[in-house]
Amino acid sequence: IILPMNLQLRVLGPAEFRRNGKVLTLKSSKAIALLAYLGVTGTAHTREQLIDLLWPDSLPDAGRKNLRNTLWNIRKAIGDDVILAEADWVSLSDAARVDAQLFENSTRQLAGQEMVDESDLDEIINLYRAPLLDGLAPGDAPDFELWLLTERERFGQLYLRLLEVLILRQKTKSDWMAVKTSARQALAADRLQEPIYRALMEAHAQLGERAEALRIYDGLRQTLAQELGVEPLAETEALRTAILDGNLAPMPPPVTIPSRTVVVRPSLPFVGRQAELAILDAELDQARQGQLRVHLNDCAVGIGRAALWQAWGATVTDVVRGQERAGGISCGSRGVGRGGGVG
Repeated sequence: IILPMNLQLRVLGPAEFRRNGKVLTLKSSKAIALLAYLGVTGTAHTREQLIDLLWPDSLPDAGRKNLRNTLWNIRKAIGDDVILAEADWVSLSDAARVDAQLFENSTRQLAGQEMVDESDLDEIINLYRAPLLDGLAPGDAPDFELWLLTERERFGQLYLRLLEVLILRQKTKSDWMAVKTSARQALAADRLQEPIYRALMEAHAQLGERAEALRIYDGLRQTLAQELGVEPLAETEALRTAILDGNLAPMPPPVTIPSRTVVVRPSLPFVGRQAELAILDAELDQARQGQLRVHLNDCAVGIGRAALWQAWGATVTDVVRGQERAGGISCGSRGVGRGGGVG
């Protein structure tokens, strides 16, 4: 997701305005506040509403003059096409693209989708650089400051929810290095998110970094005690115990299977070997009844052991095939496990 290059208003983080890639300078904090307010709300406002929001202590004439001067400063710095101002109404023009609007709209669209590409999540998350209008302090505008505080919280929560979805996807793929990165990104935004701490603990433990996982727990416990005066949740304590006891074993890295060309040959009817097929059927029946069975298919090369195994395996559904080697299935033990599993 890329904001159009014509006119970009970036307000998720320190305010930044660009036209055709060039950074534009807008020094007045009230001008930045007004432009951002129009961009985030995405609607037109009366002049009286904007004056009450940003210059609540001004007399009517002074308030109108302040608004006119601010609009003039915005047009001079950003361009005449950025603001639409009529007799009573002021709005942001369609020429401007606001990162906050794109972030919110994209998040709303994703909420209705069960499957979301991880790359799409990354692009949306990257729109959020820091809290809304980070570092801005317009002063003498309590209603605007209240609005800004509320919107910062709202966008921050949207950001955290997206990171939680991303972390869940990464855990499903056992991509524990990515989980560590995303969890630390989420905790940088809100260090009181206990589920994120658990994801980070699990990621370290799965990577064999048990000491670091326990250190993360200790940090969480201290933070909760200092900030909220509470203990970690039962789920967190259970995870810590599992890590201490070694019950959360590291998972092996994903196995990459090289691609290969598969040659499809016409199947031929399987003839003979009825006695051997009957023996395999009998062993499977015993296994399905809960008995542990082992069948030895010990044979010489070239007498059809692979064809026998494949023909019999094609007739049952609860078969786990043994290792295939060049030249067919290797001879040796074939275990029919408890409950019908075949090794």
